[in-house]
Amino acid sequence: MKFSISTLSPEQLKLDTLVLNIFEGDQNLSPRVAQIDQALDSVISQGLKNGEIKAKLFESTLIYTFGKITPKKVLVLGSGKSSEFDSAKLTKLAAFAGRTLAKKGITQAGLCISTPKPDLREMSLMVEGLLTGVFDPAIYVSKKEDVKDLSDVVFNLDVPTSEKVEAEITNGVQVGECINWARRLVAEPANILTPQRVVEEAKSLATEFDLEIEVLDEKQAREKGMGAFCAIASGSDEPSFMVKLAYHGAKSPKKSVLGLVGKGVTFDSGGISIKPSDKMEEMKMDMAGAATVLSAMRLVAMTKPNIDVVGVMPITENLPSGKSVRPGDVVKAMNGKTIEVINTDAEGRVVLADALLWSQEMGITHLIDLATLTGAVISALGYEVSGVMGNNQEWLNKIIEHANKAGEKMWQLPSFDLYKELLKSSIADYANVPSSRQAGSIAGAMFLSEFVAPGIPWVHIDIGGTAWLNSEKPYMAKGPTGVGLKTISSLINEVATN
Repeated sequence: MKFSISTLSPEQLKLDTLVLNIFEGDQNLSPRVAQIDQALDSVISQGLKNGEIKAKLFESTLIYTFGKITPKKVLVLGSGKSSEFDSAKLTKLAAFAGRTLAKKGITQAGLCISTPKPDLREMSLMVEGLLTGVFDPAIYVSKKEDVKDLSDVVFNLDVPTSEKVEAEITNGVQVGECINWARRLVAEPANILTPQRVVEEAKSLATEFDLEIEVLDEKQAREKGMGAFCAIASGSDEPSFMVKLAYHGAKSPKKSVLGLVGKGVTFDSGGISIKPSDKMEEMKMDMAGAATVLSAMRLVAMTKPNIDVVGVMPITENLPSGKSVRPGDVVKAMNGKTIEVINTDAEGRVVLADALLWSQEMGITHLIDLATLTGAVISALGYEVSGVMGNNQEWLNKIIEHANKAGEKMWQLPSFDLYKELLKSSIADYANVPSSRQAGSIAGAMFLSEFVAPGIPWVHIDIGGTAWLNSEKPYMAKGPTGVGLKTISSLINEVATN
């Protein structure tokens, strides 16, 4: 998609469709919308008056101009109440615009979007929204030759382009493309996106952007004492890997090193504790945490912030076979701690134990892990909110603050020491699940906390409900969401700046 700027009067823009927005309940149209309305013989204001246009969020009305202005069509978007409009809704509104235009086969459009409090950063958010809105996860559906994509977008501004405007557009392109890059990985079927293929993606990324990379195969992982990771990997005929990518951008000797760990189970059948067949095909998305970490490494390599970032991903499958780990087996992690595997479908925390331990050998000062760890987080928070837990309240507050800025909702769940009782095993240091169904998401996080050194601020983000949309939204297709990247991007920008 190509983006450009025009300061022409909106009715003079030579393009197929002009996109405008209006707010619910506002008495007066914005100057540019009023200008178009007048040129179209008050069709917009009359629509508002007679109730045909209500301006509710994600409502759209397509108006043919019949030569009264240069654009052939005007797409009017409802933006909801102006008092409730924020940056997250702006991004989603732009995504809704992109999806609406794409569905109508419109390839060229001009955006004339007004907001209650105009800000230069809006350019970046709208570009990001347009790109994520048009992403189609149906990557193996045969496309008709006559179907064309939205390819040209003109932003209609009052002021001419500048280096700052261009920088915001570039930032929006980078973030939007990296989100879609992660979504593409998650959308790939497990027979194509095998662990080996994920490693190839990581190596390609390292080569393209000059990132440091280290890949351990199962033999090397076993030699390093990663018995937890190797136990889960043993059930698959596909080779498994522990992957590290590192970006070195810090210019200060007293530097922070951010560690990112992402669960990368490319298909999760549950292992011997096999899942029900209903929707098992969606368990290709159990590597969404690793996809977000990979895309975060891609983004920092593109933007070159003043910070060091290390990404670690355990990449494997969880399948039943004669070699699989069994319920009741005891395995040993890198730090020598033993784990009784009560339920093989709680494999994510087992592979992450070794990934977290390995990441701490790389000099990290702060740590975040992202994982589709539990179904219990959906029971607690639904599909719109990720659960967060950790060992340092200041670090937790920082992550939640940047999630709010990025429009990615997160909610802190408790992590009292009393929950450690849920990890008790009669035969090993820890059980991988509680003996009864209770506090499932919290138990998962408490398990992970045992593999993080107390002096390292750590946050666990459970994206079990937010990594995948079960149904289409006005602003996003059904399927992978790329959740977490915007929060990490916002956090890195602040750390790098300060």
